Amino acid sequence: MLVREKSFYKTIFKIALPSAFQALVSFFVVVADDVMVSRLTDGVVSQAAVAQINSITALFTASVLGFVSGSSVLISQYWGKNDTAKIKQIFSCVLFFCGFFSIAVVALIQFFPEFVAGLVVSKENAQVTQLALKYLAIVCFSYIPYAVSNSLVGMQRNRPLKRPPRRRANNEIQRTHR
Repeated sequence: MLVREKSFYKTIFKIALPSAFQALVSFFVVVADDVMVSRLTDGVVSQAAVAQINSITALFTASVLGFVSGSSVLISQYWGKNDTAKIKQIFSCVLFFCGFFSIAVVALIQFFPEFVAGLVVSKENAQVTQLALKYLAIVCFSYIPYAVSNSLVGMQRNRPLKRPPRRRANNEIQRTHR
């Protein structure tokens, strides 16, 4: 069954557009990363190292996104009740958790890089392993701003859409001011 109201599709579009834009930006970051790495002198080996480490990044990203999405349910309920005190409380908890989680993951990677990389990198190829460790040591610092910004954006998505006041026709304005 299709909904025949144009306003429904306009609302869906307003909600989906920022999410789609965020996904598009993330996609272009991955593409740019792949293009830059493939241009290195040992492109195939570098690409293998980056691809394997990107699975750690994907796991981190999914963890943050899952937590933010789960908290969205609570925030949406409190928006319905108009309970801004609870919204602020959940918002600060989500921001704190995402920030703490990202710092903990970065610390884990910095102190135990072989262990973390060993979860996804095959130790058979020493050259790939060494490049993967170097790449992981650099890319892990992007996890902190990602987690914080994703939690902020995720919480903002839960705000109810405010509709601008409708303009009255000239006739109505003239009638009310007479």
